[in-house]
Amino acid sequence: MAAAQGRDFYVFQYNSTIRDFNKAIDRVNEAKTDMKTERDFARGCALLDGLISDLKEAQILAEKLADYAYRIENDEGHRAAVDQHNALLEERHYWESERSRMCS
Repeated sequence: MAAAQGRDFYVFQYNSTIRDFNKAIDRVNEAKTDMKTERDFARGCALLDGLISDLKEAQILAEKLADYAYRIENDEGHRAAVDQHNALLEERHYWESERSRMCS
């Protein structure tokens, strides 16, 4: 019974984290859209800071998803979360480089 309750907890956490992750990705996509049309330098740099912060949050949530998926033996979910984490890390590094180049 305790094992089932533990699994139920992780399933709940996994599903909750998916919702939070999707919200973070929505913010990332919104920031990218806003950056395409922004012409003010200071505002553009602020948007870039926000994008990097949202990418970092999504990356952390992807780490949690990978952990929860592993705990509930969801191999496909685990692999997908690890792939998402790696892609977000790479993208965050790209935007950090762009921020250093454009906003420093």
